[in-house]
Amino acid sequence: MGQLYLSEAARPPAITQQPQNQTVAAGTNVVFSVTATGTAPLSYQWRKGGVTIPGATNATWSLTNVQAAWLGSYTVVITNSIGSVTSSVATLSIPGVTPVQSAPIVTAQPQGLSTVAQSPATLMVGVEGTAPFAFQWFKDGVSLPAQMGISLQFVSLNTFDSGNYSVVVANQYGSATSAVARLEVEGLDPQVTWSLPVTFRYGQALITNQLNVQAVQPGAIQFSETNGTVLPSGPTPIQLIFTPDNSALYATVVLSNTLDVLPATLTATARNNVRLVGENNPPLTIDISGFVNGDSTNVLTSFPVMATMATPASPAGSYPITVTGGSASNYVFEYFAGVLIVGANEPSFLAQPTNQHPLPGTQTEFRPLVTGKPPLFFHWVHNGHSLVGETNETLIISSVGLSNLGWYELIASNSFGVATSQRATITFPGLPAIIINPEDQFAAVGTRFEYEVVHSGTPPFSFLWTHNLMQLPINGPSLIITNAQPNHAGFYQLSIANGEGFAQTRSFQLTIANSPQVSYSGGALVVIYEKPINIQPVAQGDTPLHFRWYRDGQLLAGQTNLLLSIPSAARNDSGNYLVEVSNQVAVASADLIPVRVIVPQRFDQPAQLGNGAFRLKFGSEDNINVGDAELSNLIIEASRDFTNWRVISSNGGGMTRTNGQLRFDDPDPGSRRYYRIITR
Repeated sequence: MGQLYLSEAARPPAITQQPQNQTVAAGTNVVFSVTATGTAPLSYQWRKGGVTIPGATNATWSLTNVQAAWLGSYTVVITNSIGSVTSSVATLSIPGVTPVQSAPIVTAQPQGLSTVAQSPATLMVGVEGTAPFAFQWFKDGVSLPAQMGISLQFVSLNTFDSGNYSVVVANQYGSATSAVARLEVEGLDPQVTWSLPVTFRYGQALITNQLNVQAVQPGAIQFSETNGTVLPSGPTPIQLIFTPDNSALYATVVLSNTLDVLPATLTATARNNVRLVGENNPPLTIDISGFVNGDSTNVLTSFPVMATMATPASPAGSYPITVTGGSASNYVFEYFAGVLIVGANEPSFLAQPTNQHPLPGTQTEFRPLVTGKPPLFFHWVHNGHSLVGETNETLIISSVGLSNLGWYELIASNSFGVATSQRATITFPGLPAIIINPEDQFAAVGTRFEYEVVHSGTPPFSFLWTHNLMQLPINGPSLIITNAQPNHAGFYQLSIANGEGFAQTRSFQLTIANSPQVSYSGGALVVIYEKPINIQPVAQGDTPLHFRWYRDGQLLAGQTNLLLSIPSAARNDSGNYLVEVSNQVAVASADLIPVRVIVPQRFDQPAQLGNGAFRLKFGSEDNINVGDAELSNLIIEASRDFTNWRVISSNGGGMTRTNGQLRFDDPDPGSRRYYRIITR
């Protein structure tokens, strides 16, 4: 069985039996004793007339062979980790020996101290003279009621206890006043946390509760910036003053922090514009939005500049209108390019006619936008038949009836050519209609698949999805599969109905396949010039798999197999290779595979120079000039016996290039006979 131990709270010392007055004959022995409780360990220090007695550190204090010199008053101070206590005064006397009768003399002054609130403290005075003594303590010259002992004790200080303390000691023969002891009590630091907002932007009015201040102790919080202030962008110093409600225990604290105010964003968007081939560019205009705090364009220090690469000679096409160069205090710019459409002389559509869903008997219209060299001629076609008299760019039908339903297209022409718009339809909103019929779909195993059928008509609708002719519990236009698996493959179809009728999509097939995966563990390759390069990754996934190889981001023509094979490596075959594997559901690629082709150097006929040096001449096997990077990889070694080789040049040191040929002059060929070049 286990044991349960209970621990009691720590307690300061408390005297249960005070030391007693003693009267003994001269030459005899005497013992003073004290009994105390409190959390151990307890330490003791006996004093005579307030002066510490060396070695008197036990609960008892013994004197042998008492003489008149030992007559006087004794006290003991008892201390533990929690606090301390001073005993009452005990006197020692000898019959027939009258101690010198004298007024009190302060022998040990109370000592000032600085501490913090909730700490214990003791002020003590030492005194000699004729007992008994009377004590009265004072704070800032005012007597302290009930503080009439040899010591002044504080169990738990607060800031109001700060002050100048003194004590008056008196007996029947007179009195003495101690020196002043200064007690300084500092308040505890309150627990205040302050975390500024992660993002704060110019234009936001400062609300101090956004500054995320929390204090454990009750108190008042004041900021250097007031509510409603709009700060400029950049670092802004902010000061916080916390004044605790309990000023007796806690100090007022001042905290400083820096709020980084981000600039607001101005959006500069170039407006789109149109012109024909051969014309000058129209004036370029811009929209600027995002001003805050009542600002406008007058805060701009530089106005954004617009530019386009289009010239009067530019061919037909779309040309970006770029925007740059704007600046403003407290703002950053975000730029959005516009488009300058340079229309060809022949007609072209800048905006196509769009589908219309009017109510019967109401007006509807098609408004495409056509560019081209004037004059332009138009005629509209409805369900394959030309509409007589409809020769404007815009087609307006004032009262739509059944005969107006169907598809429309606009044919625009001029002397340079003809253009036909996309088809647009007119349908009544009542009947359900499938706007776009679904095509066959593909999804990878384990992925989310979602397909929404776009439809029109008057709600409410009911929806019926089928999978392989089996009804699905879906009542909506979207087919959602959160985790595609092979059993989800098959044929799907959606029927839509309302009070007017119903419509049905074509049956479309959903194919579920495993995504391809590819990996290569061979690491970087170093290949010698004219040797083959063979890279064989490992690929997985549902077939058919298709492969494409890239070098430094460029597609390699003809490399459509998993194995990359280059029969004879050339210098320009160096680079980072990547294989891309795809099937009908996904594309995957392996990590880049570094390949370095090393082209060896070959010696040409050396020459003996007039100064005794031996000149080596060499060049690349592929007769291509050596560049700086390749030069730094060359090492020349020399030997007399083909066994012991010594480096005489590295990193291209001492080598020169002349007409594509490398040269190295060996100033001391007498000790060498054979040379070799190493390409690292």
